[in-house]
Amino acid sequence: MYHGAKGVGTNIHELLIIHMPIHVSMRPSQIRTFLLLFLIFYIPIPVFALGNPDIEMISFETAPSAVPGGPLYVEYAFTNNGNYTSGPLQLTYYLSTKDVPSSKDIIIGQHTIRSVLPGELTTAYTIESIPSTVPPAVYYPVIEIIPTLHALKDLHPENNILIASHIEVTSRNTLSREWIEKKASELLFVKTNEERERRNRAPLAYNDVLESIAQRHADDMAMRDYFDHVSPEGKNPHDRAVEQGYPYERIWEDGTVIYGIGENIVRFPTGNEVYVHSFAYIDPTDPIQLANVAITSFLRSASHKETLLNNIYHEVGIAAAMGQDGYYYLTQNFG
Repeated sequence: MYHGAKGVGTNIHELLIIHMPIHVSMRPSQIRTFLLLFLIFYIPIPVFALGNPDIEMISFETAPSAVPGGPLYVEYAFTNNGNYTSGPLQLTYYLSTKDVPSSKDIIIGQHTIRSVLPGELTTAYTIESIPSTVPPAVYYPVIEIIPTLHALKDLHPENNILIASHIEVTSRNTLSREWIEKKASELLFVKTNEERERRNRAPLAYNDVLESIAQRHADDMAMRDYFDHVSPEGKNPHDRAVEQGYPYERIWEDGTVIYGIGENIVRFPTGNEVYVHSFAYIDPTDPIQLANVAITSFLRSASHKETLLNNIYHEVGIAAAMGQDGYYYLTQNFG
């Protein structure tokens, strides 16, 4: 057995000397190590030996518009449907002039992602940049994720790419305030449940009626420049719930009886040198940052944190509004 291994090692050593322009001197133990690394990284391993990852892009969304040299909001989700952990993955964003990817697509971002376990769901929200050289036009954003470890073959590489709805790259910013506010509210909902789950609290369901209550109050505060749970006319959260037809008294399946609704509100300035919770600059067009400021504010206030994490609540609605003075208002209503 030893002589056979030595013979194989010697033959490889001789081949290396023949094909390389410089002389290589390797001990048998070094040759065996080289052979092992070669097998691991360069020779595809059969399915029956290890199993295979199966990466699938589930969703991909971007902001509806952007400007050359400006930011582009991106969110995506993917999973590993295979029975083996993937190696590192390279994720690439493109802008395509057609709804079919081509070699002429413009790369706007690339990232390396760690290995993904079987069944693991990865969701991300990020800001990419549109190159300043991109001419104004209609584009289709494309996302592609590729395993970089050659030894692990993806079972269905055709599932590694998605095309989002078209976006408009324009010479001036046309991103609507309504889109920014809606997306900031959605991200605050995600972050709220992340904080609850981190502390072993049940996640909240989303309720459209509670969202309507929250939206009316956020809009009212932004329009009339006040910041309070009670309106200038004396209406409190419970009054607003009754007006919107949300039941004042509810009994959950576990027997818990709850009256009225809970409410969190936050207001903060945007722009340069605002210094809110260590945020020196708050971009009013960045929904990720707006949601981060809001969740940080709630968690740093004992009463707001208690409401956000309270187990008596089963659902939530969230809304945002921007005032004429550049202040952002975000409201959470819990039921």
